[in-house]
Amino acid sequence: MKIVRQSPAELVVRDSSMWLSAIFALAALMPLYIAVAHADRRAFTPAGVLLLVAAVWARRSTFKFNAATQTIEWNRLRWFRVRSGTIPFSDVRSINIESMSSESVTTYRLAIATASQGIIPMSDAYSGGSVKHYEDLRDAIQQFVKPSATSAMTSGFSTASASIPLNSDAARTAALNDSIRGLLQQGRKVDAILLVRQSEHLDLTEATFRVNHIENKLKSEGVLR
Repeated sequence: MKIVRQSPAELVVRDSSMWLSAIFALAALMPLYIAVAHADRRAFTPAGVLLLVAAVWARRSTFKFNAATQTIEWNRLRWFRVRSGTIPFSDVRSINIESMSSESVTTYRLAIATASQGIIPMSDAYSGGSVKHYEDLRDAIQQFVKPSATSAMTSGFSTASASIPLNSDAARTAALNDSIRGLLQQGRKVDAILLVRQSEHLDLTEATFRVNHIENKLKSEGVLR
């Protein structure tokens, strides 16, 4: 996931694995040629497997943040089907970092938390890389959308908190807390703790305490059981 175009008028963020799909599709040409040219039916099997893998990796998500219309226009290609939608800036509550852990590997993606449409992932898949990359990307989007100012009422923030600059430590903490809430609501407490550890450079005890604090608050609000 990366920014492919940025100007005062628009910000375009894209996540694509089409290049990987193309590699597998090209790799399938050789066994297909053997199958057809030499009438070797056995070559159809590897060709079919490669084409299936190519189809799996044929994914692309594009999110266009338009300052003139104050909207986010998004489209997502997967399994050769296209989905699209529009999100008003005023509907954005926060930009969350979601993570998934598998043994010693942690992957990430961004998701837009909205007041009326729920959480909308900005990618179908989680990707590798450092959490710092996703923090910088999230901050760039927040600077453009300014969710803390446009969603003060829908997110429950006070006027004072809405006026805090988005690049301040308070804004970063609020964004991280939103990511933690999103993970807890998905039942992914371990991922929430790992995200806190990597984002704040805390030890396991401190990170667990922070996540537990937010979890208890969500339970008291009736969001979690």
